[in-house]
Amino acid sequence: MDRRSATILGIIFIGLFLSLFAFVFLAFSVVNNETGAPSAFKRGKGGPAIGVLEIKGPIHGADKLLEQLRKFSSDEDIKALLVRIDSPGGAVGPSQEIYSELRALSEEMPVVCSMGNVAASGGYYIAAGCPTIFANPGTLTGSIGVISQMPYIGAIAEKLDFQMRTFKAGANKDIGNSFREMTPEEAALMQSMLDQVHEQFISDIAAGRGLPIEEVRPLADGRILTGQEAHAYKLVDELGGLNDAIRLAAEQAGIEGEPRLKYPVEEKPFDIMQFVNQGGEALARGVVQGLTQSAGGVSSPNGGPGLLMMPPMGEPVAR
Repeated sequence: MDRRSATILGIIFIGLFLSLFAFVFLAFSVVNNETGAPSAFKRGKGGPAIGVLEIKGPIHGADKLLEQLRKFSSDEDIKALLVRIDSPGGAVGPSQEIYSELRALSEEMPVVCSMGNVAASGGYYIAAGCPTIFANPGTLTGSIGVISQMPYIGAIAEKLDFQMRTFKAGANKDIGNSFREMTPEEAALMQSMLDQVHEQFISDIAAGRGLPIEEVRPLADGRILTGQEAHAYKLVDELGGLNDAIRLAAEQAGIEGEPRLKYPVEEKPFDIMQFVNQGGEALARGVVQGLTQSAGGVSSPNGGPGLLMMPPMGEPVAR
């Protein structure tokens, strides 16, 4: 093959590649317009709805949840909020922020909490911001307490003949230094800080539950409670599951019939492989559907040709 022929062939291949890429991009755009949700929430029929805020796993931050709450508050379709918690707890600051936001939002609309498997420590802190709390009898909750742990590896460092040199400005700047023992004064400062946070926890629980602090304090020793025990101590209002909480939220919001639930849409980073897969899949569906219609075939309910299932690109196909 001479150079001129190779050049022409290369240009043809590049042109085909760019054309295919443009076609895939167009197909992807069509699919995205059909299935994506431009608003803050998933598409659905209009009308009154219950917003669902899910709090799962350890609580490390509050920014995402607070943003979701702001969107729920500004959505005219949202008439009530359901907070679903399945968390063992976490950081103090985020728990306090979400607690306060829920209490403020409860002045605008009904707010009902549903505890899943566990809603303890920071998880219960957040739940206490809801006027009504549901728990299953076997839900693990409570754990009203504060803990801070710092490792000490000074003895290990000595055996390894390892030294850490610390420079500081401020006598207490290196409290918790793992390479030395904590002084009695430092230990007292740490304990004082934890005691203050503990009192904040107790005070907020009492305010959220409408209980005297004297009734909450004996339960705030870090003990784990079952949902049944928490109900007996008035730390939860009702024993029941998620559907029970949904029904009550709908009733309090005056929603008749089966309530519509709105979940925040997950924002996912751009994935080039997902882009290609979805575009190619849409392209394949369109080609097959066009051929089927030309041949007089009947389309199936999912928009594809009858009796033909198109697997996502990249997935194995049974031969």
